[in-house]
Amino acid sequence: MKKCTKCYENKELTSYYSNSSSLDGLTHSCKECIRNYRILNDKKIKITLKKYREKNKQNIKNYSDHNPNKLKIIRAKYYLNNKIELIKKHQKYCELNRGIVNAKYAKRRASKLNATPKWLNLEHLKEIKNIYIQAKELEGLDNIKRHVDHCIPLQGETVCGLHVPWNLQILTAEENLSKTNNLNQKVY
Repeated sequence: MKKCTKCYENKELTSYYSNSSSLDGLTHSCKECIRNYRILNDKKIKITLKKYREKNKQNIKNYSDHNPNKLKIIRAKYYLNNKIELIKKHQKYCELNRGIVNAKYAKRRASKLNATPKWLNLEHLKEIKNIYIQAKELEGLDNIKRHVDHCIPLQGETVCGLHVPWNLQILTAEENLSKTNNLNQKVY
């Protein structure tokens, strides 16, 4: 039994971390007190950083504007040192947010084809993202693969559609793959 210097309770020796620099080879505080201190300290650091960023927002922006190459090098070094963890984190995000990721990639493909009009507002973009999310949710409910399809194809033979909410529909993969890229095709 040993008495903790923080909570002053007598606890078993297994309740302490090992510490080779102390006489008994154990920490002065118990594991629970050390964990609580670390959690509290982490919260203080986060709050302090948030206040610092709010207070020095303009200075940070000025530094970013005047040192883009330096920041690029710092980010590249960070990426190289943490590449595996960052890739795993990204893969996990993609798994958990497949609908959002699909919407992002569809928007990119449509932009490459110049099928995304400039007059789309934030509400339209949210609607498009929600359609892709809804498709993935439906897929999760009944295990039938779903696609988000353009009613009027983006690369049609006679006419090209736009990547807008009212030109999107959710189809099963089978229905989508069976339909062709024609304007005369029936809309489901």
